[in-house]
Amino acid sequence: MAITVTNELCKKYNVTTGKCTLGVDNKGALATTFGWRRPNPRWASYDLVGMIRYHKAKSPISWAGKHVKGHQDDNADLQDLDEWALGNIAVDKEADMEMNRFREAEPGPMMEGESWRLRMDDTPIAGNIERTLKHRLGLKSMPTRWKTLLNLSDDQWRTIDWEVFTKTHDILPDWKNIWMTKHNARLGPVMTNMVRRRHATDEGCPNCGMREDTDHIFTCRSTVSEAIFRRQKEILKLHLQDTTSKQMQLIIMELVISFHEAREPNKNKS
Repeated sequence: MAITVTNELCKKYNVTTGKCTLGVDNKGALATTFGWRRPNPRWASYDLVGMIRYHKAKSPISWAGKHVKGHQDDNADLQDLDEWALGNIAVDKEADMEMNRFREAEPGPMMEGESWRLRMDDTPIAGNIERTLKHRLGLKSMPTRWKTLLNLSDDQWRTIDWEVFTKTHDILPDWKNIWMTKHNARLGPVMTNMVRRRHATDEGCPNCGMREDTDHIFTCRSTVSEAIFRRQKEILKLHLQDTTSKQMQLIIMELVISFHEAREPNKNKS
């Protein structure tokens, strides 16, 4: 927006030379607009970055970027901040209001410098185009695909709230989803799979010597594994204390501990 408005002012007042410095609180955006990074269609802001680069290249004046730390008013009084920090705070508020208006408004005409628009079911697709397309195309077939992938019975498949499952899947980073998919499909690099793939000759767990399959990762009782489990259990307990009810904390912790101990959950504890 800043570059577009400046270009219009230059055009109106016949300004053909000069220099302007633009403050940016995102180092990635700064490097993409003024530095070495190239836009990637997997970025959530891919379309916006493309427009910024277009109008910067079209501008009659030269541009420089300056990194400005965001949200400085969280830890300092406004009177102690410089003009760059104050400008960033003001722009952030305007951006939030503009984003709210954008969500409620119907898509308008194409803007100069905007790349072609992709629509699916009459809904615009922007940002991370690849991820959004995969999500939209796979949404209807997703429950059946997961049923096959995870080898679920019909009863197990029907008990899953697929709307909640989809929301959880969407908020996690890709690497976590990939790990969980491989683990639940029993395709992870445990020793039984490594032997099957001819990458190893011994199915024994490197910590305890017992046969290491997918479930053994969580049930191994070696000294090393027990230390890791205790540490992660405390981290989980603190997270649950901040995010859910006391009853839900007890239920989740009992499920985790019973799985580690290879026993049925104790309903009296939950």
